[in-house]
Amino acid sequence: KVGLRPGKRLRVTARDEAADTLEIELDRNRRASLGLRAAGKIFVMFDDITERTKAAAASGSVFSP
Repeated sequence: KVGLRPGKRLRVTARDEAADTLEIELDRNRRASLGLRAAGKIFVMFDDITERTKAAAASGSVFSP
């Protein structure tokens, strides 16, 4: 249990396809690792287009702003 609640801000720091995990930073001192299946259930809203662009590039996704 990492304390994720609706409205909680977090930052994705790494994605490891081989380990099937997503590393997140909840605040400056708390980090957590989620399985990709569990992480896929989280609805994400980006703060700005720069973050959206970085996420799309990291995942290989294509998007329209």
